[in-house]
Amino acid sequence: MAETTTTREKNGHIVMSPFMAHGHLIPFLELARQIHERTNFTITIATTPLNIQHLKSAISSSNNDDDIYLAELPFNSTQRGLPPNIENTEKLPLPDIIKLFHASASLEDPLHSLVSKITQQEGHPQLCIISDLPVWAVGPLQPTASSLKSSKRRAGKESGISADACIEWLHSKHRSSVLYISFGSQNTISASQMMALAEGLEESRKPFILT
Repeated sequence: MAETTTTREKNGHIVMSPFMAHGHLIPFLELARQIHERTNFTITIATTPLNIQHLKSAISSSNNDDDIYLAELPFNSTQRGLPPNIENTEKLPLPDIIKLFHASASLEDPLHSLVSKITQQEGHPQLCIISDLPVWAVGPLQPTASSLKSSKRRAGKESGISADACIEWLHSKHRSSVLYISFGSQNTISASQMMALAEGLEESRKPFILT
């Protein structure tokens, strides 16, 4: 996995800058992989230093990311009214997420500088960045259940139970009988609230998955 941008003869070069949340970083990495596999474009993912470290750990076991590059954008959370060493939403209280939205505006100038550097090094023509294109749905970006066994590529945190064991358990249940409860990566509840929710689900005597 390379970390610097050098001159390469490729079909094109795409710079991607995901929102600073794990729920965006991992899908962006998978999107970068799929774009590269289909086009042979060079991909640069630009984000902050701590998020770069997270992406490094996600791709350290992959041998197919030689043309996916990581570029650090400088970011100081305390200067933006955030707690020290906070560069994504994972450990950020929900009321402070809006501060992260505002703080992310400080990445605009470094991102423009990065794009200018790439265009100069690779001899691309002058670019016009259009940020208001329509949104197009793509996916699935993460491996589906049927491909988990054949794919060694995964990212994100390890779960408390293996995917195979979870799928086997789901197959043992009647169709549409399992409750799935997830708060996503932007919302959290306290430990006591989580315990109360889990106890209520257990008392319902319905099979469930709580994440």
